[in-house]
Amino acid sequence: MTFILKYTFKVDIFFLNVLAKFNIKNENAIYQVIESLKNGGVILCPTDTVYGLICDAGNTSAIDKIYKIKARDYAKKFAIFTPCVNEIHNFCKISEVHLQIFKSLLPGGFTFVCQINKNFKNKNEWLTDYENIGIRLPNNEFLLKLLKIFNKPLVATSANTSNTNDSSVFENIQNEIKNSVDLCIFDDFKEEKDASSVIDLQNFDNNYQYTILRNTKYVNDFINTVNKIKNA
Repeated sequence: MTFILKYTFKVDIFFLNVLAKFNIKNENAIYQVIESLKNGGVILCPTDTVYGLICDAGNTSAIDKIYKIKARDYAKKFAIFTPCVNEIHNFCKISEVHLQIFKSLLPGGFTFVCQINKNFKNKNEWLTDYENIGIRLPNNEFLLKLLKIFNKPLVATSANTSNTNDSSVFENIQNEIKNSVDLCIFDDFKEEKDASSVIDLQNFDNNYQYTILRNTKYVNDFINTVNKIKNA
């Protein structure tokens, strides 16, 4: 019995070494992520809200892997991380009033749902059934640097299996998630954060109409910004 327990322990350590982990402060971490993304990898990574799973938005196989890791219904859509505010028009149909919101609140803890850009949709097979898409620009130094260097959108979703809790603490992320990704990036944060506020802006051109789909602490900043724009 003792021999079996020791053997199992050694296998676990070996397995974790194969699945590379890097502290977000490690100067090599970002280059490991870029290399993994180029090779179709799925990465577990902290954000400005909860931990996320990310991959190259142009890699259908990697996106399929995320669905399988999360045991997620294929009818449920993913959001994307955009490299910067000025790139959002490449992925969504937006207007000047949308840009006012984006420039005021991004980077930040928001997922804005907008009508999808048809050219972006037509170039990506996984977007066939999408009429809209969630856009994120996270307020996280590591991810902003990554997005600038990689210079392509990333599929992004919370790092949890369907119908289970997400977390902003690495130790609270499910082991089945950690053991299924190609690379783990972690930080030392020990307190839980809110998930992003999800706000539908598809009708925002029509007298600033919006729908709050997920109400978290960031919503008040959005409402105050809308009121300032309307009263300007």
